[in-house]
Amino acid sequence: MVNDLLDLTKIEAGKLKMQKQPFDLPSLLEDSITLTKSMATEKSIQVNPEIQPGLGIIDADKVRLKQILYNLLSNAVKFSESGKRIGLRAYHQDGCAIIEVWDEGRGIDTKDVGEIFHSFQQVESSMSSKPEGTGLGMAIAKRLVEMHGGQIAVESRLGVGSTFRINLPYISR
Repeated sequence: MVNDLLDLTKIEAGKLKMQKQPFDLPSLLEDSITLTKSMATEKSIQVNPEIQPGLGIIDADKVRLKQILYNLLSNAVKFSESGKRIGLRAYHQDGCAIIEVWDEGRGIDTKDVGEIFHSFQQVESSMSSKPEGTGLGMAIAKRLVEMHGGQIAVESRLGVGSTFRINLPYISR
């Protein structure tokens, strides 16, 4: 929580420095999936990666992109029941890398979807009596994606699951 608070403070103050450099995107995606699998295994959640061949090199801050992916994947595990599935789908389209993290979890009520990217916002679902976490992870993820010149969006249905879609340009802006 302390690191999240420090990151958010730096981002909002314009003091967070991005360390962009070219790196192999599929390798980072594989590392992120590996990091998540142990957490998922503890809850008997199946992890389904789909990484399109030819994604190649992206110019981004590797540490921050890994932070974004870990946040999305760990939330997918956290908000999914035992025996469900989560996944990461990655492909390229129109000069951008598209990364989707999906789950068969609780989902988010339509009225709450816009709130999850605000700092300290948590939403309750009908399947949970209280929100979990600090309410900072998604706000940080959104800001970090935007600092890469990208966009993040979510589609969700209560009781069905969620899909978070990140759109990152291959070339720095």
